Amino acid sequence: METIVSAEIRPRVSATGPKKVADAAAEGSGAAPAGISTRGLNPLLLGVIPSREAFQESSHYPILVTNSPFIEGKQVIDGNSSYTENIEGINTRVMDFESEVTYGKLRIDIRSVKSTRPGFFDGKKRFVEVAVQAQFKRECKTDSLCIGQELQNDVALPVWMRQVLLNTAAKAFSSTTRVEVEGTPRYFMNPVLAACQLINVSRPGEEPTLEDAKEDVRLMLPKAVDSHGNPLPSEKRRKWCDVPANVCSASYKPGLVYTFKFWQHYADFGDYRLSVGWLNLDLSVFMNRFPMQLTVKDVDSNTYAFSVLVWHERLVYGAGAKGLEAGAAAAQLGGGSGGGGGGPGVGSRLFAGMGRMLGGGK
Repeated sequence: METIVSAEIRPRVSATGPKKVADAAAEGSGAAPAGISTRGLNPLLLGVIPSREAFQESSHYPILVTNSPFIEGKQVIDGNSSYTENIEGINTRVMDFESEVTYGKLRIDIRSVKSTRPGFFDGKKRFVEVAVQAQFKRECKTDSLCIGQELQNDVALPVWMRQVLLNTAAKAFSSTTRVEVEGTPRYFMNPVLAACQLINVSRPGEEPTLEDAKEDVRLMLPKAVDSHGNPLPSEKRRKWCDVPANVCSASYKPGLVYTFKFWQHYADFGDYRLSVGWLNLDLSVFMNRFPMQLTVKDVDSNTYAFSVLVWHERLVYGAGAKGLEAGAAAAQLGGGSGGGGGGPGVGSRLFAGMGRMLGGGK
């Protein structure tokens, strides 16, 4: 079996202690909705799964966006700190936010839902765009601040798929990617500097608006310039920052304003599907009732700059619930170390797609 050299595997710190579980339960009903199986469900989700009525009433139907209960400490977005209330500002306005790590402004646009801005996605392939303008409350290492996806629920994955995941991660992700496929959570995390399509670093009072921000990281990385001293274009900056030696001496510090934009065109939040080439995957089944996330995380400290959960009606009450038992049975059938359960070719394309969904596209 091929040796993994580029994917870095780190120990995790649990965010599901008794107090955290009690806090999450207090926000919601304290129990999963009637008829929802709790097998493999993370305890923090038991009391915060949206009801059918909540989806039907959501201004973002068929999705509902909430603060994540997996955050240590409080997070407030658009005046909302609840784990169960819909964040109404999605698709409609720039929102103030604050977490244990950062504070500033946040705009989230999601395609193909009830609240999608008319014309915003015209001429663009992307399914979601996130714009963040923030100051840091404390210093964060460049290789630790990441965007990505976490899976906090238990999932029965065959051995061959775990092997394929690790080997594919070494090829499909940037060399600075962090990957964890054992235990909870499992995750794919890409450093912000190597993943975001736009980054601007400014002094307070000189920062651009979210709409007018231009690529420029010279205040943070003075060597990230072309031969004329101008800021590197976004794609060149991403490649330059994917070399650890280029960024190891830098960090995110209080006293500067950081503007980030990232988007992707592989995971459709409105339809809850992942499409990569010939592969079209129903995420409502694959995610085992755990919602997709929009997350920026300081991985080393297990704290979040911000994190929201994007629930989809089908995830809880549609194909996801109906396909759960079938998915578990298929995983058991594919549990051999060879190419069973669809063969490593399928897994390779699946997880390569998950890697690419973290960034890229128009």
